[in-house]
Amino acid sequence: MRDRERYLDLDGARLRVRESGAGPAVVLVHGWALDAQMWEPQIADLARDYHLITYDRRGFGLSSGEPGIDADIADLRSLLDELDIERACFLGMSQGARVVLHFAQRHRKLASCLVLDGPPAIADVDTHTSSEIPMDRYRDILRRFGPEAFRREWQQHALMQLQTQDPTMRAILRTIIERYPGKDLLSTQAKVSPRIEWRSLDIPMLVINGEQDTDSRLAAATCIVELSADACHAIVPDAGHLPNLDNPTYYNAALRSFLHQHAATERAST
Repeated sequence: MRDRERYLDLDGARLRVRESGAGPAVVLVHGWALDAQMWEPQIADLARDYHLITYDRRGFGLSSGEPGIDADIADLRSLLDELDIERACFLGMSQGARVVLHFAQRHRKLASCLVLDGPPAIADVDTHTSSEIPMDRYRDILRRFGPEAFRREWQQHALMQLQTQDPTMRAILRTIIERYPGKDLLSTQAKVSPRIEWRSLDIPMLVINGEQDTDSRLAAATCIVELSADACHAIVPDAGHLPNLDNPTYYNAALRSFLHQHAATERAST
């Protein structure tokens, strides 16, 4: 049973990485302005049966380096090499869904399946940010008034509203937001490669939303399921855009059911 945290030096960045549990590998990729701590409720449950890899993407949380989606994709490939994993399930939350989609399109044989948690609108999947998030405004606030002013503003956004009153989950989110450094808002490395070829991405997918996620995220999930060759949709009750924190019991059960069917061993079959 693994349970260790360490830092890995990967091409100009030092990434904080945690490995937990044993079994088929599952790599969890956090969303924008978040970090790996968001997955604590999943580690506590799923590490009994799966080898969970969580990490702070470069420029987020406690990881160094200049943020960028292309760098994120390269980091995922390097992370598998460093941890000696040949095949895994990839779970991407929000902006992290964009990362794992592009990774799977480039490295299909490395992905046994995908989980897309609250992915952005299809029209925005291949841009730096969703139109739901006023990035220019946030960038201006950060430059003029500093990170604390931005964090106060971001905490009010619909995507960051927890439905649960659980003090532990609320403390996790508060700690993460307070730690967000804002580096990606000023980054010049945001460009990403061609659009997703949905029909050719023949891979099992689970798309997850909280039932109170935003209208655009719910519509995006429906569109992805319709476009994809092998995708299903799970709605988490009593949850918003952060269903893994709002309702971890339901979220983990849906995830476990999907992983039981599709998660592969860490070694690719020959």
